[in-house]
Amino acid sequence: MRYSIFFLIVVLISCKEPLEEPTLPIKECKDEIIEEINKSTSHYNPYFVPFINYWAISGISPSNCTDITGRTFLNINKNNIPDLIITITNGCGFEKGKAFVFIDNKLRWSFEDPQILTRKIARGDLNGDGFDDVVLFGHGHDGPPYPGDKNYIIYFTPGTYELVELDSQSAYHHTGAIGDVNNDGKLDIIPIANQYKEGYVYLNNGDKTFRKKKIFNANEVDIAFHLELFDFNGDRILDCIIGGHEWMDYPSHNPNTRIIFGDGKGNFNPFDSIILPAVNGWGVITDFDIHDLDQDGNVEIIVTRTAGSLGTGSNGPKKNPNGFYDDFRIQVLKKDGNKYIQTQLLSSPSGWEITSYQWVNWVSLKDIDDDCKLDIVVDTERLNLPINELKPFHKLFYKGDGKGGFSISYKI
Repeated sequence: MRYSIFFLIVVLISCKEPLEEPTLPIKECKDEIIEEINKSTSHYNPYFVPFINYWAISGISPSNCTDITGRTFLNINKNNIPDLIITITNGCGFEKGKAFVFIDNKLRWSFEDPQILTRKIARGDLNGDGFDDVVLFGHGHDGPPYPGDKNYIIYFTPGTYELVELDSQSAYHHTGAIGDVNNDGKLDIIPIANQYKEGYVYLNNGDKTFRKKKIFNANEVDIAFHLELFDFNGDRILDCIIGGHEWMDYPSHNPNTRIIFGDGKGNFNPFDSIILPAVNGWGVITDFDIHDLDQDGNVEIIVTRTAGSLGTGSNGPKKNPNGFYDDFRIQVLKKDGNKYIQTQLLSSPSGWEITSYQWVNWVSLKDIDDDCKLDIVVDTERLNLPINELKPFHKLFYKGDGKGGFSISYKI
């Protein structure tokens, strides 16, 4: 990021020649150092644009059931203008939703979403043609009998798209990620399904075909609601960070939010892991972000949470009598030796707790106020809140101090 500082030319009337314009050195922001292995993952998204009214650009009016859970920025035509795909789905019904693809800020395609409810969209160049593609992870109808959904790939070029089924099996996929987990130069896909389903990686053959390989037993991922890929220990091998419902205390399940290390061959060892600090009463994980906030060479982990019991009893906010999926907190973790410790737990802004839709799916990190420090942007723009509820929180972000600390702010 580059900033130029100019001064007005001051001319003394009594002098025949103007004074020379004073100048200051051009200020350069120090870019965050991101290893190439991490840039290949769907977690890495330099194209993010904050404060977009997704409902307005779609032309669809929100209702009590519609939501924009599927959304990602990407680069389809290899220029400097971010592209965007969103899916609008109906969580109350069984009909399929609609997908919108914007290239260079213009609607390029709209078509039926192949899923009933797309929960997450991840980006990456899956066929090696230089253009970003996406994977649609779907959990289908969000109610009994929870029939699940299939996952799909959309291959993009600037002029075409191709929709391909990843697997014919339906499941309640709540999350997934893209990255080269076996270090062969091709991006692989990891969907995670609930309902006591085993976890698989789809290893990329490079020709739009994939080899399905089991990597997790069901007890490891059954209550996992979010996953990202990242190299946490600097060995140029992708690891996974995974979390879901920390409050689940079934003996056969692993409720811990944790980092599981990879071996570079497409395997992840649940016994080689780091358990991350839980937050009592805020035990539902909705997002992970990994960035070196203070530029000390070690990444911090930003965990987005909503209310849920931990152990016995509900310790979350009481608007929802069950204390579940109610309000949000943002946890900042810093590496301390071989573990991570909590350095800050950010609260929602005052008044947020009285809104009808309180939890957020994602946050994103970006320098909002041009001070060369990463800020946390809350995903309020996609929420199906009535406008009178949304207005007080328009352009909400948490201002970063460059040392790993944040405070509530709003973009003017």
